[in-house]
Amino acid sequence: MLLRDQGDLAGARPLFERALAIREKVLGPEHPETANSLTNLAVLLWAQGDLAAARRLYQECLAMLHETGCQEFIPTCLEGMGVVLAGQGVPLKAVGLWRTAKALREAMGTPMHPVYRTDYEQATIAARAALGEEAFAKAWTKGRAMPLEQVITYALETKGALPADAKPPEAKQEDASSDLPPTSPNDLTQREVEVLRLVAAGLSNQEIADTLVLSERTVNSHLVHIFNKLGVNSRAAAAAFAIRQKLAE
Repeated sequence: MLLRDQGDLAGARPLFERALAIREKVLGPEHPETANSLTNLAVLLWAQGDLAAARRLYQECLAMLHETGCQEFIPTCLEGMGVVLAGQGVPLKAVGLWRTAKALREAMGTPMHPVYRTDYEQATIAARAALGEEAFAKAWTKGRAMPLEQVITYALETKGALPADAKPPEAKQEDASSDLPPTSPNDLTQREVEVLRLVAAGLSNQEIADTLVLSERTVNSHLVHIFNKLGVNSRAAAAAFAIRQKLAE
């Protein structure tokens, strides 16, 4: 934390990564302290300009929190992902996530941690300027009305991930405000579908971890949830399900 606060992001990154690895090993990938490490590393990656990696970490954290029913860090994930999305040129989607996060914080009585507030406030100002007051207000209202389950599905979908040299936000507004995707078969999360597709493609757990920028332990955890949801006990059976459901070729 000290190195990050002093502006030494390059020096802080391996320490944050090590802290995450230790917590995953000792506490497990679904422990709240592991979620805390994931969000801290995501903030650091965002500060370094690696928006795609930061977004993947927020999505990984959100998926795990949702699966375990732990809401403590869900507002932090939604707020942080909104900051990243605003930076990627998808402000409408960002605003919806922020409004849901605010509602959750009001319900739980947990204010935003000061370490996240500056980035959040700057991102909301930028989103408001990009969208205009009317569009911002509509997106804010939509975020308030959406059930948490839909918001999480919305946040975990991959649509809207833009390269660093993407077009301005105005060119992507239609993409950001599109309807929610249909529910995945057997209530699989977006991340679980991604893992299942790679299993069907014949990748090992380590190869899946490398592809999705996850730890192997986290991949193992996702596979346990996938097997339980599908009612299978082998990779071959899971792959067959993916093919039948047209989730993989």
